[in-house]
Amino acid sequence: MLPPVPQVDLARSASPLLASAIGAVTVDGFITGKSDLSPANQAKLGNTATTIVMLLRKYPGSAVHVSGHTDAIGKETDNEVLGQSRAYSVKVALIAMGVSADAIQTESKGETQLLIQTQKAEPKNRRTEVRFEPSTVLSDLDPGGKSIRPRAVRQARRAE
Repeated sequence: MLPPVPQVDLARSASPLLASAIGAVTVDGFITGKSDLSPANQAKLGNTATTIVMLLRKYPGSAVHVSGHTDAIGKETDNEVLGQSRAYSVKVALIAMGVSADAIQTESKGETQLLIQTQKAEPKNRRTEVRFEPSTVLSDLDPGGKSIRPRAVRQARRAE
């Protein structure tokens, strides 16, 4: 019999590299021409939003980048607008799930970064990508704003 697997909260102990990985999600399968999130994608996003909220506590000053994508159907200018609409839809959902609006940045990639190279309607190309980008600038502060680094480390940093 195997020993029980210990419960580990990756968000609390995540290095910046691990934080980038566990704070990322791709939400795909949008209906052609639409930016509404399906219930399945809401649930998928909800799991990541919970992680992002914890990561923002660990790494204050971090950013959450949301990029909206489309397939190659339609006009390029329309797809640029649709990509932004999808990114904004995900931003609104993340805010409703507790992620700070100040941390979220949106952009549209339109049809410029197809995952599957085709001119046909492809659900995997109709997506948003959410990426957590940790900042370690403020991670040495406790919630009260005081440094939690040992004095010797702070002094060594000042001498640099």
